[in-house]
Amino acid sequence: GFVNPGSPDHQARLLANGVNATGYVREAHGARRTGVCPAGLDPWRERLRDKLVAHAAGHPRIGGLLALTIGDASMFQPGDWDLFARSGTTHLVVISGMHISLVAGFAFAGARWLARRSPMLLARLPARAWGALAAAPALCAYAALAGWSVSVQRAVVMALTLLAALLLERGAPVRTALALAALTILAWQPLSALQPGFWLSFLSVAALVAGMGGRLRRPRWRDTLWRPQMVVAVALAAPLAAMGLPQAALAPLVNVVAIPLVDLLVVPAALLGCVLLGVSNTV
Repeated sequence: GFVNPGSPDHQARLLANGVNATGYVREAHGARRTGVCPAGLDPWRERLRDKLVAHAAGHPRIGGLLALTIGDASMFQPGDWDLFARSGTTHLVVISGMHISLVAGFAFAGARWLARRSPMLLARLPARAWGALAAAPALCAYAALAGWSVSVQRAVVMALTLLAALLLERGAPVRTALALAALTILAWQPLSALQPGFWLSFLSVAALVAGMGGRLRRPRWRDTLWRPQMVVAVALAAPLAAMGLPQAALAPLVNVVAIPLVDLLVVPAALLGCVLLGVSNTV
């Protein structure tokens, strides 16, 4: 069933996700746990997941909370994914570049605001440099919490490139950061090119760079409400059709409301809840 013409390449998908071999247990008799691996971030993410589930057990939105904080979408039901696909909001319930940029932006703005009110800090570096120094660890921490998916890796490399250019007071076009992100990911994980998400992620950002670049004039604030949605919808129409993925006709209209709601209200509240949960357990 995994090698029929026209069906998804199951082996390629496993390899792209770092699974080199699979197996199954023929007889469970005598099986026992020999220990756990304490290394890496996965055990810490698992403990945070257990705490979130314990505090929000039975709540109908626990799936969204886990998805937006630690990148765990396992509690979404098939009906949920159908709803996301029909409304074009799948990108809002999986941690992507938009969420990474949001965290980086909040950290940058907060550190710059503090630096402008501290003569001691301004005597050493400009306020925007302090903002960049605060944004880099903040976005990396959120990326580690999210699990480093392809879209997260792209956003991190692009953001770090632009922040480095800001610190060095050099110009770095967004298209340069996008190209560097593609080269970095392909050099680190060449098989990621087998995933449809790789191409959809880079294509959507490239379309936004071309459509919102302001080569003739800077976009007005009203344009930023609807224009990015139309640009992405047009750019992804043919690739989604070629991949046999559903398209949402109402996605541009829905996202005009959903993106500000999720990014400016839901995600900050969810991350603040995780911080407060950690503080409450240590006090």
